[in-house]
Amino acid sequence: MVMKQTGPLQSPSPIQYFFQGIQKLTMDSVVGDLPSYKVSVSPEALGFQIASMLEKDVHLPGVIVMEGEDIKGIVSRERFYERAGKLFGTDIYFGRSISTMLASIPQDNLILQDSTLITLATQQVLNRDLPSIYDPIIVERSGRNFRLLSALMLFIAQSHQLLELHHQRCYTVDAGQQFSDRDAILQFIRHVGIRPEFNLNVFIKPHAIRCDHCHKMVNFSVVDVVRSFPQLNRGVIVEEKMGTRSYRLYIRHRCLHGEIWEIPLFLDENLQYRSQRSARAVESYV
Repeated sequence: MVMKQTGPLQSPSPIQYFFQGIQKLTMDSVVGDLPSYKVSVSPEALGFQIASMLEKDVHLPGVIVMEGEDIKGIVSRERFYERAGKLFGTDIYFGRSISTMLASIPQDNLILQDSTLITLATQQVLNRDLPSIYDPIIVERSGRNFRLLSALMLFIAQSHQLLELHHQRCYTVDAGQQFSDRDAILQFIRHVGIRPEFNLNVFIKPHAIRCDHCHKMVNFSVVDVVRSFPQLNRGVIVEEKMGTRSYRLYIRHRCLHGEIWEIPLFLDENLQYRSQRSARAVESYV
């Protein structure tokens, strides 16, 4: 059998993802969260068959060439058309097996686990030789399930994360003070859909929790949390289980060496303290 395995995107096309899914990315997102293709061919697949696959789906970044369970290499879209576009390229490659073209392509393949953070994956991609930087990446899932991820999609995701970091730099514990208490309360209510009879005094009630990293007591109120995030859905998460609502808030403060850290805080449906988790770094500041 010539074609070993072909399959669709894991999620929406890159264009759809750019406008829809990218807003869901966080600094904890991994390469498995990005759209990727399940597409591989055997070394005996003919060049014109690969050309047909690439023409059928303009977003397909290339194909993985596999023999049994062994990866022989990648033929990217760019390298395929580069070889085929040369003088007599179609005569040489279209009627022959893809292994012929594969032998002429330098291989610097990068195989990443689907649990690899996007930030770490980007560093590894950029550490490749310059001609290979834009080659697709192989993402391995459990059970030797391989998918192909466009390097461009990875760079788009990393750019979004860097933009989020910029927003976090602008909206730290010292920013957002242009919001009055009333404006902050209204923004919180709109975000979580809280019931009208809720006691609004809890929004301005002062609280204090200890950071397990710097061991300082951190003073805050709910309106302070609202002021700390340009996008409130990054700082306030609504959780509903078994018909009971609770809230997860991220309390930001200046920690050791001027770093911004945040403490995940869990509140019950009445916005009363329930528990907290270990603090984590947001970004370092000079």
